[in-house]
Amino acid sequence: MIYKYFCLIAVIFLFSCGNEKTCLEQDVSTGIIQYDLDLGTCLSKMKQTQYVIRTRDAYLLLKSQPDTAILRTFATLCDTIVLADSINFTRYSLLGFYAQGTGCSVGFARNVTSNATTKKYTYSIKVAVCGTCGYTDFKMNWVLVPKVPDDYTVDFVLTR
Repeated sequence: MIYKYFCLIAVIFLFSCGNEKTCLEQDVSTGIIQYDLDLGTCLSKMKQTQYVIRTRDAYLLLKSQPDTAILRTFATLCDTIVLADSINFTRYSLLGFYAQGTGCSVGFARNVTSNATTKKYTYSIKVAVCGTCGYTDFKMNWVLVPKVPDDYTVDFVLTR
């Protein structure tokens, strides 16, 4: 009887978490994304879920934008928020897009495309979740892209 329960638990574990490596390989960026940026825990969950940052001044305003619940949770880590100084906003824009998923592992497949005809950038994220372990991962998914012209719009598309 104990053997049956052990086998059942082993099978459940294998099927719920067996594809973690596949999901983690989904955490990639494609299209015109130049770089992924990790702005740290403090800026991982924001008041807004979508950001188009075209200027240094707008970038510096991010310091006042984190979700207060995150700041309380990570208070010792969030005493000061230090932003990277190396972004050249004459050549690049920063896009942020919040996404989350729950499973044994969670991966984010980020893609940004540009369409000159429609004057639009499209930032899409596919959240890849494997298993039912109950682990929740969330990210703002900050990416650096070629400068978004002022007359362009940015569409954000989230799929699961």
